[in-house]
Amino acid sequence: GRGFEVVVAETGEEALKQINDSRFDLVLIDLILPADNYSKARGHVSEDTGIDVITRIRDPQRVGKTPCNVRVVVVSALGDADKRTRVIRMLRSEEDFLAKPLQSGEHNVLVVLLEEIASRNSTDM
Repeated sequence: GRGFEVVVAETGEEALKQINDSRFDLVLIDLILPADNYSKARGHVSEDTGIDVITRIRDPQRVGKTPCNVRVVVVSALGDADKRTRVIRMLRSEEDFLAKPLQSGEHNVLVVLLEEIASRNSTDM
């Protein structure tokens, strides 16, 4: 069968470290993440943290790395229309932004995406 390895990062900085250290086919991210361990300990969250992670993944000036072209899908309850537009411009398509809570049938977007990745990976072998 088709198997996927799921890697979880609890903070933006942890996600960036994992993305820098490994190869991923897909990054599924919320925009509202604990900013760092200090903020996490105090229960603070930041909408900008998820945006910062995506920006840093795509940054052509990443230290020692080429820009990462991994597919990023955002699942977020972000309500600010301007920030949402900014985020969508950073993604491959508007369909890569899913608003929480997911509506009936929207999870199918993720299922189709995972099937595409599995199909692509099986032909790469």
